[in-house]
Amino acid sequence: MPKFKILNKQIFKDYNLILKPISKVDIEKIRIWRNSQTSFLRQSKIISKEEQLHYFNNIIYPNFNLDNPKMILFSFFDKISEKLLGYGGYVHIDWINKTSEVSFLCDTKIMNDSQKYKSHFIDFMKIIINISREENLFNCLYSETFSFRKNHIQYLESVGYTRFGIKKLAKSHNDEIYSSFLHQIKI
Repeated sequence: MPKFKILNKQIFKDYNLILKPISKVDIEKIRIWRNSQTSFLRQSKIISKEEQLHYFNNIIYPNFNLDNPKMILFSFFDKISEKLLGYGGYVHIDWINKTSEVSFLCDTKIMNDSQKYKSHFIDFMKIIINISREENLFNCLYSETFSFRKNHIQYLESVGYTRFGIKKLAKSHNDEIYSSFLHQIKI
């Protein structure tokens, strides 16, 4: 299992999830999920297998050995079945100000099941907040969410995130232009 040098603990079990540092065995499923959910992501094109492998080998995995990585990503699993459910973590890290954006993506089947999505998203966010506190990583976490994702925004706010800004004309989706909302939580 890969390990992040910056983390004292590598596996986090809480609520109904297990978080482990992202592994190469998960990247093909992640690629498929990303490609099927581009309307929710800041991803403008379909990612090939070669592009995914290149990105993980050259961008993500070098972060494991850094004192101040640019990202800390986890695969997350069901606590009972240990089935891979998704991935996410800390991205766009600013070590000077101790802030990070939080990313989250789950299996497309879960994404399409509102109750499962809500449960896994809220559990994941709670664990990410706890990791940040326990590992003394960040003072503030933030998120950017397209305005048409009303349930996602509601779930963010249910775990303590507050809206602090808006980006107008952020994305065209289904021939419409949407803004995105910025949320943060102080740690």
